[in-house]
Amino acid sequence: MPHPLDATVAALPRTKPYINTRRGIAWGNPPAPFSEPCDVLILHGSKLAADVRINKTAGDIDWAMVVWSEYLEKNPPKKQFHHIIDSRGQTDPDCGVMHTLPNETVLETGEMTNPATGTVQYYEELWHDIDNTCPKGLGLDYVLVLRTPDWKRFVFKTGQYAVAIADQSPPSSSSSAGAAAAAKSAVPDFAVATFELSPPTSSTTPSNPPTPSSYTWHQKVRRGITPASRPDELAPPPVILPESWVEGAVVDEGEWKGWLVEDVVREGAW
Repeated sequence: MPHPLDATVAALPRTKPYINTRRGIAWGNPPAPFSEPCDVLILHGSKLAADVRINKTAGDIDWAMVVWSEYLEKNPPKKQFHHIIDSRGQTDPDCGVMHTLPNETVLETGEMTNPATGTVQYYEELWHDIDNTCPKGLGLDYVLVLRTPDWKRFVFKTGQYAVAIADQSPPSSSSSAGAAAAAKSAVPDFAVATFELSPPTSSTTPSNPPTPSSYTWHQKVRRGITPASRPDELAPPPVILPESWVEGAVVDEGEWKGWLVEDVVREGAW
């Protein structure tokens, strides 16, 4: 049976993929000084984005999600985010107004729940794009979004970074209203991993240039526990994109057997 998100995401307009991070967040009105308590990495595909925020002090997941977004207003640009999976269990969309500053940093303003207080507060966030440094000309600089048919497990790859993210919560076994409400309010069992493409360890020269197969993924972050009863859901994508992986294809190999190619942009096309 088709999932409701199948048609929703298929109808979304395509946008240019990119990578960004947060430089600071401030709470309150007037806001307190900016601080950055998390390491934040967001990979944007053509339609979806994976957002991973890891607490710098505790090292745990502060917030992780896969979202799709749309602009509700153009002036000022008001953006709404729809949460497909969310480590905090958030299912309702949230909005932010995006202000591009002279230095190209984006100031986002709005209201959301402050996890430190549990109350809805005014906030400001500073967003900054990360340069794509993925090597060019080797077929490595592609964009990819893989997912499971139930839209609960994803692998994203944009430029030199990859993210594997999974909502591992078991499906509800009851259809009662009480069970549905409890499932909606429950905090999901989440797992995330982030990766960065590493250059060859051996020396290269003009006469001995690097090859695609000499690059490897370096795991930067891994949080959450993958159940032993299932394959590793936190694996990075292939360094070299298989030719058979086109949008809509069902993957028939490796850790992603039975997964779907939701989005792919090959090198030179973005």
